[in-house]
Amino acid sequence: MSSISNLRLVNLLTAVSKEDPENPILLKIYETHDKYTPESLVQELREDASNTIGRWLTGAVDYDEAVKRVAKQVGVDAKDLTDDETENELLIIQKAIQDYVKKHPEVEEKLKDVVKEFGDNTEFINILLKGSATAFLGVAGTVGATVVRQVIIRVMAIFAGRQAALTAARFVAMAVPFLNVIMTAWLIKDISGPAYRKIVPSVFNIALLRIEMMGKA
Repeated sequence: MSSISNLRLVNLLTAVSKEDPENPILLKIYETHDKYTPESLVQELREDASNTIGRWLTGAVDYDEAVKRVAKQVGVDAKDLTDDETENELLIIQKAIQDYVKKHPEVEEKLKDVVKEFGDNTEFINILLKGSATAFLGVAGTVGATVVRQVIIRVMAIFAGRQAALTAARFVAMAVPFLNVIMTAWLIKDISGPAYRKIVPSVFNIALLRIEMMGKA
């Protein structure tokens, strides 16, 4: 695996395994693909994201391309995608959050609490919830990884009906039910192909793991 995106993912999965080998999100990804090492999982994700014919001609796509394909499947505009898989993972998270808010407008009142908690980052929160992908990436780059992590975790905690979710254990506890709600909505849109029904939740979960690890390196 020569692509830097593949290596970055292997390193992420390895770091999570060392810090928390029983991490439920990590174990769920492994279980979904029946692969239990970072290297084998990354290879499986790449192959699942590859066109069958194209795989024979050029081999499996790299992870950054896999993320782009998943992003398009869940409704992220292709013109908003970048060459950085970590940014595109964030766009998938933003799309999931915005889809949830649209389907559950009753949470908007509760989201005002997030604005109060992170008052110095009101612009970032508003863009996360209602802004464009380009604006979101731009502001995320200025507020820093720690703020991005805390805000996204807090927003998802509200969706899960939790008062706080700033520890890894609580993050995992509230991330799983949120993912189930989002995946149900996405699958109703008839995500094409059985492979995508595996890699869409897996890429989303990888994005969550990367957020969980933000600021820890």
